[in-house]
Amino acid sequence: MDARLNEEKFVPVSSDLYSCLDALIEIYRDFLSLVEQERFHLLKSEISQLSELNKKKENLVRRARSAERTRVALMAELAKNCGATVDLVRLSDLEGRLSKSDFLHLKNRQALLKELISSVLEFNRRNEALTNNALKSIRGAMKVLKGDLGARPTYQRHGEVSSEVRSGQLVSREA
Repeated sequence: MDARLNEEKFVPVSSDLYSCLDALIEIYRDFLSLVEQERFHLLKSEISQLSELNKKKENLVRRARSAERTRVALMAELAKNCGATVDLVRLSDLEGRLSKSDFLHLKNRQALLKELISSVLEFNRRNEALTNNALKSIRGAMKVLKGDLGARPTYQRHGEVSSEVRSGQLVSREA
């Protein structure tokens, strides 16, 4: 009975917040999968596949933004219910106001999200480096081609025709 009284002083966490965090975790797992696939297709220079992956990534970005707005609103509501300040509430600010199990569940989801996001960012940095190196190579090749083709027109004036040319001159005296 003492444990039940102890639990009543804590603010319950809504299932909507758990669902929202789970949705964010799923989105970032999908993102991680896409950036891994992107690396594969970058190495193989499969442009059509990269275009398709970019469309999928844009869709995930939209979903992540929506889920993040929902998460911020749910966290603000939770902070308000806990009596904490609503502006930029942190999980650590709510530690004593949530039950230990709720706090640990939220902390685990937070740690997983941080890990997924850092992995996505790292893969994205690697992919960016691959893309920049490929663009650098293409620009170098284009510069070489432009130098080879652009600087030498087919017909040029190299000299002048001498007006003192005599016709009938022998080139060689030997027969």
